[in-house]
Amino acid sequence: SMQGGGQSRDGMVMNTCTNLLEKLPDNVDWEDVRERNESDSSPLKVCLLQEIERYNILLSSTRASIKLLQKGIQGLVVISKEQEEVLAALYGGMVPKSWLSAYPSLKPLSSWMPDLVDRIEQLNVWGFQGVPKVLWLGGLTYPTSLLTALLQASARKNMVSVDTLSFDFVVHTAEEAAISALPK
Repeated sequence: SMQGGGQSRDGMVMNTCTNLLEKLPDNVDWEDVRERNESDSSPLKVCLLQEIERYNILLSSTRASIKLLQKGIQGLVVISKEQEEVLAALYGGMVPKSWLSAYPSLKPLSSWMPDLVDRIEQLNVWGFQGVPKVLWLGGLTYPTSLLTALLQASARKNMVSVDTLSFDFVVHTAEEAAISALPK
């Protein structure tokens, strides 16, 4: 079908695929992050490595899905039912359901990709520069894992049972840039 300036649905989706591949971040170097602090067996590092693993699976499968769809549109492979669903979602500006395995999102495709880029950037900063002063909990696939890791780390440090610990939250109104120290 011809729409918007005479470009076919397949042509529009091919353009979308090309744009997505240009924007899709590279996988986070799990091995490099693991080796950077090899002696560090803290719960936080375990949490970070698990997050990287889950996001790398998402990035790899999304990249493969886009490339396979491109081949299908070019007639090099038969388009499967799943690829047909991906094509329809991309044509409608939506995120294909198969790409939502790592974390839920209701964002349209145009907002989902920058959001994914921000999530991967947070992992790269954490993995290569150390625990950030401010962490975006919603940017993790499994935020409760981080909260549990923080309790475990505190229990080890203070030599107490993790069951005796709980969180005490103080809401700050300061801008992120104004926060200069790690939390206690």
